[in-house]
Amino acid sequence: MSAATPPSTTPVAWSLALELAPDRSVRAGSKAALAAAIGRAADLRVYTEFLFEEHIVPGGNGDPSQNGPIREVIDFRQTILVEGRHVGAVTTQRQPLEPPFGFNGTEPKMSFFMYTGDGDQALANLVFAGVDGAPPPGERTLVPPPADMPKMGDQEYFDLGTSGPSRNFVYDMETYRYFVRDDWEEIVAHDAGGSVTSGSFDALEAAQIAGREIKVGIRGLAAGLRRPGGPDTDVAHEVFTPIGSGFLHTGPRVYAALTHPLVRVAASDPLRYGSGGLGRGLGLPAHGRTGGRSAAGAIHANVAGRAGALRLSLVRPLARRREGSVGSWPATAGARTGGRPDIVHGGKRDRRTTRRTTRTGGHRTGCGPTRGLRGRR
Repeated sequence: MSAATPPSTTPVAWSLALELAPDRSVRAGSKAALAAAIGRAADLRVYTEFLFEEHIVPGGNGDPSQNGPIREVIDFRQTILVEGRHVGAVTTQRQPLEPPFGFNGTEPKMSFFMYTGDGDQALANLVFAGVDGAPPPGERTLVPPPADMPKMGDQEYFDLGTSGPSRNFVYDMETYRYFVRDDWEEIVAHDAGGSVTSGSFDALEAAQIAGREIKVGIRGLAAGLRRPGGPDTDVAHEVFTPIGSGFLHTGPRVYAALTHPLVRVAASDPLRYGSGGLGRGLGLPAHGRTGGRSAAGAIHANVAGRAGALRLSLVRPLARRREGSVGSWPATAGARTGGRPDIVHGGKRDRRTTRRTTRTGGHRTGCGPTRGLRGRR
């Protein structure tokens, strides 16, 4: 393994990439700066403000002490970059809430909120128990703003009454602030044929041994998904998600990892939910090297209990750079993954792309194509 420049010992803080006003005009930063950071696999948190008596309980609940601004920060574990310029992000581990009182309802389900860099919002639910006698998916319903919620725009609903309803809307927050932590480095990347384009498997192994936090970038995760009113052909996009469990097999020299839950969303600008354009599951990106050549990466997916393979064009593992530590970091790594607006579990072989990153150093290696693992500074 070749030595590389030691990572910075200075911890990287969160910084403001973009701020939008209530009308979603740019108040500070720029959409280009946000897109550039997301393209480097930066972590994303979005800060918003809204009033309890306008948004949570319109008109208030009779207790004046509850009224006033609520300051929310959402930590988005999944980010999406469409055509290198349009940013989206999804909450993949959230359930319905009614702050500060607790969970909203007793029925177990997930809430996949999606925000874009333009201030657009969307919500898709997944009802775990299913819905008896549910209508077939595909119905679109446009609902005008409630009279007691003047800051809510028209809501575009899909698949009401099913186990996977969704809606697109805009609620005029008092402010939108997009904070990024931009300290990932790509350590390996490979193309669709499995050829390493940058980085190395050794770098990925070094990141694994050092306990680095690893993230993967997957190109084309939602290829083949279409939504009503969206593009008729696939649109270039890349999805970033942290790795939950990684397995580096020293015998066959193969690395496989289970991502955090994923939501596959049909790529478009703007990003929207809709019938046929959404999927959920977990991703299992794989990267291997045999005789000096990278084996083609694969993403196995388990969507709603159905396993299958997605063909990825590129997978990039990335590792987070070290914080407050000193040491050398080998230049290497590669992997790939894929998915769509469902939660994706497992692995599918696909022409989409994946890359891994760790927070500390890294390079790329290609896998269908994939971008390298990155490490946090």
